Amino acid sequence: MGYRTLLKTYMAHVESLAGSDLVEVASITNGMSRRDLGELRAVAAELQRERHHQEEDNPYTEIVRSMVASGAIQLEALGKVKGLPMGKEDEAIPEEKFRRIIQTLTKTPD
Repeated sequence: MGYRTLLKTYMAHVESLAGSDLVEVASITNGMSRRDLGELRAVAAELQRERHHQEEDNPYTEIVRSMVASGAIQLEALGKVKGLPMGKEDEAIPEEKFRRIIQTLTKTPD
């Protein structure tokens, strides 16, 4: 794993725990040089772009929202969903198959 990849992984982990990558905290406390802050901000921006790109490529969240809005599934029933079978990382579940899986999982008793 390269240095930049390691740094991005760590920053994503910190953000998931703290709700922020804390780069701006370092800026406020003068904990880093301007150059270092610039590098960290560039990495943080790259993470944001990647996250945005992943959200565009993954319509599943929007599918679930539309299913709840249309009444196809109940919001409370989503608590029964423990996970979906994993495929290869680049293998996407077709939208209609995803809908059927979610409906089946939410109707299955615990």
